[in-house]
Amino acid sequence: MIDRLEELLRAVRDEDENEDGGDETAADALLSGPGRPPVVPNQGETGPVEEPERPDDGDAVALEQADGTVELDHVYFSYSKERRLIEDLNLHVKPGWRVAIVGPTGCGKTTVINLLMRFYDTDSGQIRVSGEPVTRITRESLRDNYG
Repeated sequence: MIDRLEELLRAVRDEDENEDGGDETAADALLSGPGRPPVVPNQGETGPVEEPERPDDGDAVALEQADGTVELDHVYFSYSKERRLIEDLNLHVKPGWRVAIVGPTGCGKTTVINLLMRFYDTDSGQIRVSGEPVTRITRESLRDNYG
């Protein structure tokens, strides 16, 4: 029965992705529930491909209290080598600032959020929170500090 439910949720998610350009759906949240590795959507040549999240590095540290500083330096990212998405993105956010990410469908808004939350890692460049590279922070503590 669980397998059938997963199959239905995947069908709903796939239909939703076809309509809105590939953003995360409610079905994704249900498919990566407790006891399951998070599902990370990935744009393959034939459409989204699900990949389990890579574990945190052994020397990753827990971010206790973020100071509000977020920096993206020369960030490049694409789902596939054939289709470039984010190129040389630079953003420096100071504590207390509020930032809106706006743009047309498919321009990379959700992808930037997914990079900040480490659902994906950059192809090159660096993202830092409170001066620390996000690759050296545990995903759980990083995600707990946004909001």
